[in-house]
Formats: sequence, C-alpha cells, structure tokens
Amino acid sequence: NTVLASIKQHIRGVAYNTAGKFSLKELIALISEAKLFIGPSTGPMHIAAATAVPVVAIFSPVKVQSVKRWGPYSKESVAIAPRVECPAKLKCLGEKCTYYNCMDTVSVDEVYEAARKIYDESIQQMGLSLSF
Repeated sequence: NTVLASIKQHIRGVAYNTAGKFSLKELIALISEAKLFIGPSTGPMHIAAATAVPVVAIFSPVKVQSVKRWGPYSKESVAIAPRVECPAKLKCLGEKCTYYNCMDTVSVDEVYEAARKIYDESIQQMGLSLSF
C-alpha cells in the first residue's frame, strides 16, 4: 500500500504494518496498551476511547460522519476535521464538491500539536515528565 509506505518513510523509529493481522480480541488488547491513539473515525478509534486511551481522531466534514454524533467520548480526546461547510449529506461528492480535497486542509502539524498536548497532559496526570 503506497499510503502505508509513505507513512513508514517519515517515521524515525521502527514501524510495523499490522493491518488485518489481529482478531478483534487481539486488537482490543493491543490498543488498550497504547499511550496515545491517532487515527480516523473508525472502530479502532472507538476501542481506544472506550479503553481510556487518549485519542486524536480525524473526521471528514460529511454530515453523516459528524464529530458531534460519532466523536470519541472521552475527556482525553480531541477530534479534528476540515473547517469547511460540507454540502454532502450522505457521502462525499468527490471532484464535484466546491471543497474537493478538504481533508488536505488538516495538516500534519495540527494533528501533531493535538497529539502532543493530549500526550503531555496524560503524562502530567501520571506524575511523570517526558517529552517527545
């Protein structure tokens, strides 16, 4: 997968592609051990929130995928979405949309800063002082 290969190129440490390699039970166990979860609005994001893992969730602006309805419901979480008024109701309009490529407006820096803030706050609550 070219997206996964691109992500791996930007990671300083070791990265593993575990897509499709775990049962649901194993995935829950793995995610529940994480210090932070960053990902799209999917089942694993909800697993992270439900197991008290801090979450940075990335949402599309499509109305049926709203952050208000489907966002992670934990106080250590934040949801990020493009700041556009999406004309779609049921699905993305693609190239027909005025805001085509709206997800590109969510920057890596925005996600990183949200993750850093949540991670730093969770570390402080544990009485530790770490930085990344």
